Amino acid sequence: MNMDLLKYIILDFGKVIADTSTGHWFITPNFYSIIGQEKINLDEFNRILTRYDHIISSQMKDEKEEYQAFTSLYNHIAQELPEIKNPEGLGEKIAYDFVFNDQRVNLYQDTKESLKKLAEQYPLILLSDNWPSASRIMKNLGIECYFSQIYISSIYHVQKKQGVFFDYPINDFQINPQEALFVDDNPTLLPIAEKKQLIPILMDRENDYVGKTKYKRVTSLTDLVNWLKI
Repeated sequence: MNMDLLKYIILDFGKVIADTSTGHWFITPNFYSIIGQEKINLDEFNRILTRYDHIISSQMKDEKEEYQAFTSLYNHIAQELPEIKNPEGLGEKIAYDFVFNDQRVNLYQDTKESLKKLAEQYPLILLSDNWPSASRIMKNLGIECYFSQIYISSIYHVQKKQGVFFDYPINDFQINPQEALFVDDNPTLLPIAEKKQLIPILMDRENDYVGKTKYKRVTSLTDLVNWLKI
């Protein structure tokens, strides 16, 4: 890697700059109080979620469309989870909590300071498999200002695993080979980024991939800042 060529840093959202506040991306902050249960069978919840994943994989241009899609998703979940005896109206309430409750995500402790340092040296680009509300959440958390551009998959109706999603920032910023880092917590996406001639970096905050990846591995944004000698 020739550091003299580096001009851009492309970051993922989840597990890179922020994490779910509940331990599950689709369990909202008020989920249990809404359904009137203290716990559910998470394995069954995940199976239902997988069965209806196509609903939230559709194109969503704004939060209204996001709310409609997630209402449909959570209606299915409420109707099929055996713990829920009276599912009427729960889907709408959970969807509202998902779309409009900023507290469903927490920034990592080092996020703001690290983004500030990185943005002083390089244009930052967000490339996230996410939904429109993520942009509002980033603004309200005070980090949207550090990014030159934010790309949300549902708006473009394409995901990173399909490869073409990378072409949007590459073309918009006219990024040449080896001019941009791509930092993501999903190791399966790094070969795709590499084929796009980006420089893949694995974010491994929980040290799950020690000795298991050929790619440069960092454990925090602070680690990335230090590695770049900023």
